[in-house]
Amino acid sequence: MSRQSAQRFGGRDLLQHIDLARFLFGMTIPSWGKRARLCMRNRTCSLIASRPNFAETEDGMLKLLDPLLNAELLYVLKSMGHGDDLVICDTNFPADSVAKQTVHGELIRVDADAARTARAILSLYPLDSFVKDAALRMEMVGTPQEIPPVQQEVQKEIDRAEGKPWPLGSIERFAFYERAKRSYAVVQAHERRFYGCFIFKKGVISPDAKLG
Repeated sequence: MSRQSAQRFGGRDLLQHIDLARFLFGMTIPSWGKRARLCMRNRTCSLIASRPNFAETEDGMLKLLDPLLNAELLYVLKSMGHGDDLVICDTNFPADSVAKQTVHGELIRVDADAARTARAILSLYPLDSFVKDAALRMEMVGTPQEIPPVQQEVQKEIDRAEGKPWPLGSIERFAFYERAKRSYAVVQAHERRFYGCFIFKKGVISPDAKLG
């Protein structure tokens, strides 16, 4: 399937999945043949392939990839570059209106709390070691030094992913909103607790880093 045909058939969403397939499987679209197929179901595109390192399962999951990482989120994480910001927010955050002003331009939703969402993202996403505050939390109004449980949980996931203590920086609520508008994308977690809002700056992966 050509990109032109894909655009006529499924628009931007299908094009994203074609690009994702190229990224994951290293295949051009005509070479997929019987080895891979795209299934459009309820406006969601599922990628099923038979490369040796990946397996088709009952629910269409892929080995080595956290099941919370849907195709749109994977596309965004892959497209981001060094220094780009990614927002993870709670259900109270004005996510849709802010997301419209980001580079990606559309809100991404994940059906998990903030800590679980952070764990999935950080399984692939390197934090920027070149800046002081590559991971930021939204400050509580009136008590900016207080760190609520939802932020403590995300802090544990950051330390776990980095293999060392990596303290969250903090940013005032309205400054957070403005910075979020300039981010690459907004990911809204199914997090109902207040102040489940974070900004992660993307780092780099060195050429000699062990992958997989």
